[in-house]
Amino acid sequence: MSSGKKAIVWFNGPSARQFWDIDPFPIEIGCNFIEQRRSVQHVCAFDQQCVDLIQAQQHVHYWTRPRCVNGHFRAPETTEPYHDSGTLALRVAHGLADHVYVLGCDWGESDGSVFDDQYTWRAHQPGKQSNAKLKIIHTMAKQEHKTLTFVHERPKAYFGAEVKWIGPKRFLELVQDWTL
Repeated sequence: MSSGKKAIVWFNGPSARQFWDIDPFPIEIGCNFIEQRRSVQHVCAFDQQCVDLIQAQQHVHYWTRPRCVNGHFRAPETTEPYHDSGTLALRVAHGLADHVYVLGCDWGESDGSVFDDQYTWRAHQPGKQSNAKLKIIHTMAKQEHKTLTFVHERPKAYFGAEVKWIGPKRFLELVQDWTL
């Protein structure tokens, strides 16, 4: 495991709920409406509708794709691809931390979001998992001196061996150890 800076990336799958009350991490990056549930230092939104709805808070950095930049949302300086708020959040985290823990990634089990009631412009839930997104994760996981760990009850075989995973219980034990 990397001993450098640690970060949490908050995806919005239903499994994220169990972690909303953990102690604050020094670096937290969340997707879309995460600030309604948790204070974070970085918010990532990919859809123009989300960017338009999210109000800026002090001491928070807001990230989006270049075509959605506005007064408080800016685009990260990267030539690496990202295809949604989650992969954008991973890109932001990758630049800030050596070990990134991903919470609420329920790909393959659910396309639901804990904020589905707020995506009023959508007629359906979009698919979360795609080959392009998996490629981003695989590429990031292979980089030296960086560790990407997904936290979930069930390991995701489609991530491959280079992507690490731990169960929620083990993650909560780690968090408790870090705060002592």
